[in-house]
Formats: sequence, structure tokens, C-alpha cells
Amino acid sequence: MKHDVDVVVVGAGFAGLTVARELGWMGARVVVLEGRDRIGGRTWTDTRMGEQLEMGGGWIHWMQGHVWSEVTRYQLSVAETPWPDTAHWLVGGTRRSGSAAELLERMNDGMRRSIEDCMEVFKRPYEPADGDRWRDLDRLSVTDRLAELDLDDEAYALCDAMWSQNFNAPASTGALTQALRWGAVSNGDWQLLLDICSHWRFRDGTVSLANAIKSDVSGEIELGVHVARIDERADGVVVTTADGREIAARACVVTAPIGVLGGIEFTSALPRPARQVVADGQSSQGFKLWVRARGIDTPFIAMAPSDEPLALIQWEHAFGDGGEFTAFSFGTDARKFPVTDLETVNRYVGRLVPGIEVTDFASHDWVGDSYARQTWAMLRPNQLEGVQALATMPGRVTFAGADYAHGWCSFIDGAIESAMRAARTLRERVL
Repeated sequence: MKHDVDVVVVGAGFAGLTVARELGWMGARVVVLEGRDRIGGRTWTDTRMGEQLEMGGGWIHWMQGHVWSEVTRYQLSVAETPWPDTAHWLVGGTRRSGSAAELLERMNDGMRRSIEDCMEVFKRPYEPADGDRWRDLDRLSVTDRLAELDLDDEAYALCDAMWSQNFNAPASTGALTQALRWGAVSNGDWQLLLDICSHWRFRDGTVSLANAIKSDVSGEIELGVHVARIDERADGVVVTTADGREIAARACVVTAPIGVLGGIEFTSALPRPARQVVADGQSSQGFKLWVRARGIDTPFIAMAPSDEPLALIQWEHAFGDGGEFTAFSFGTDARKFPVTDLETVNRYVGRLVPGIEVTDFASHDWVGDSYARQTWAMLRPNQLEGVQALATMPGRVTFAGADYAHGWCSFIDGAIESAMRAARTLRERVL
């Protein structure tokens, strides 16, 4: 086969950009094909409501070593999401209030015990899972684990709310092994996990890192190109775009989310467990919502179980001098509880926070997005084997992305981790 390039990279999110940079530094000729009209994938720093907002993923932490090495490499500035003063939470449809410290204390025992065996099950979380115990646990959901803990109604509701907002889906749909994997990379400390997931962010947005990595990509990045077919052969890979163009390469790296793999034809069959994951889809089917509001004077957090429209809403920062503020929120089901208009958003938010008035909102329908079909990847029960099969596939087609990471799966850190691994793997196999 006459190769047009050495490697075709499908997708220009953090995994695609990182693997293209790394392969270029190794001397490979690379082309990146991105369906969107922008880079960044499921991270997206956009201007909405008169300010810069992260419409997708955004938080980072120095305990996530892969992304923090990039912060150091490019000397990027970070900013802080403040910890709230007051808290509200729903139990059985009734709102309760207190301090944020009281909220943490009331869920502490249940959250701690829900992942207490994480480091026993996943001793080396940056490697594929081994042994047999995880297979038995992979049959269980997070709510199966919570049901074993004999929690009172309040503690159960709070733990359900916390795990549901982590999964961006009802906890009943989320795999226990997914929660344990997050616990393992947090050293078994659920409050450290909370800090890692929601405290620190890029001062100038995720786009600041995306652009920094892009500046070191030596190959071409083509936007608005949809990949329709990937044909793996003995001597190379032919990638066919939706408009019929064929690009021949020594190898291909696929960084598309699990939710859209079904829209790509693979001539070499994916492993059976992986095909099942693609057919079923992973659990996260919720939404992220930004609101501009007034009526609250101090930072707050509010939580609710997964049968409510919103699992969490939290103050982010004050806006201007008129008493308004910006807050972020997560809902667990974008189809059951659509974000459609200001009246609906006020109804959702008002169930959690007394005295609040939402004046504007912003969101993006990631579930309906043809290049995502999901938010961040959180697995259902019985899916870990299939995702690991994709992450460790032999041959000239390899997978990279937050969905396929071993460590901080579903985070920017996981995207970069998997990209570093994929670049080295292809160098050893075919370059």
C-alpha cells in the first residue's frame, strides 16, 4: 500500500490533539480529521450570557498527573471554584438546609463505605483491570452497593445524589466498578475525589490548553470532515470520509466517543464485548446547565436524588455589581427533563434553592450532538470488559480518549493518558 500519511487521527479533542503532537515529535506524518468546526471535542469554551463558559468538561487537578504536566509544560494559569457556605438538599421531596460542612458530614459514612474496597479491587488503576473480583462487582450498579449499606433515608438520598451527578445519569444505571475506579485514583478518599472533580479549572478556559497543544501539532488538522469507514488491511489502513475521499496510512487512532462509534464502519470487527458496549451505549445521558440568577447573597450548593430534574447546582462566581451570580448545574436525564426555556429552568432550580430567580441560562445538548451522543463516559454494569478490549486492541487501529482511559477515565487527564499510550504503542507496532 502507498501511504498518504503515517497516521490518521479521528477527532481533535484532547486525545486527538495529544496523540498527533506526540506522533509528530516522533517524526511521523499525521493528519487529524475532525467532524466539528472547532477543536476540543466535549470540552468547549464558549461565550454565553456575556461571559466565557465551559459548555463541556472543565475541571482539572494536580492529582491528575497527565493534565497537570501539560499545565506545567505550557505555563497555563488556573482558577478556583469556591467552596460554598450554605447547602440545600432534598429528601423525599422535602428540602433541608444547613452548612456545606453539614452536608458533607451527613453523606460521609455512605460515600466512604460505597468505595471502601476500591484500592483492593483496582490496585493499579492506570493498568487494565486484572484478577477476578472486579468481574463479579461489574455486574452491580452503584445503587446495588448503596442498598447494602443500611443507610437512613437522608444519607441514602445524598449518596444517590452525589453519585448521580458524578455519573451524569441516575446512579441505578451506573456501574459500581466505575465508581471504584474513580475511588482508586483518588487514593480511596471520596472527599479528595470531590475536590479533584470540581475545584480547579483553567483560568482562560479549556481552549487555552487545546490551542497550546495544537500549536505543537506538526501535521494538518482538517475541520468539518466526517469519517465514515475505517478499513484495516495487512499493510495499512484506509480511512474513508463521508464525501468519498480515501486516505491511506500505516495506522489510525480513533478518538471518537463510545456514543458515535456505531456511526463508523469498521471492516475489522471490534471485539464482541466492545460491540455490545457500542450497541447499548454508556450511562451518561444528562446535561450541564449554566444559569445567571439573583436572590442569593453567598456561595451555595444544592443536591437532589436522581429522580429530580437537577442532581446538583452550585454557585460559581458573582457577576457584575447588580447582585447577580453565575452557577453551574447538572441534570441526569436530558430527554426526561429537557432544558427548553427560562420558565422550565426556574422550576427546576427553584425546587432546590429557595429565593432564587434565574434570569438567563445556557446549555448544550451533548446527547443530541451527532459527534458525542453522550456527556462524559460513565459505564453501565457489565461494560468494563468491552471498553478495556477497545483500549487494548492489537493491530493498526487503536483507540484513545477519555472513554478508553485506564486511570482518570472521562476526564481531560484520561484523554491525555490514553493518547500518550496510543502514540507509544503505534511507534512500537508500525512506525
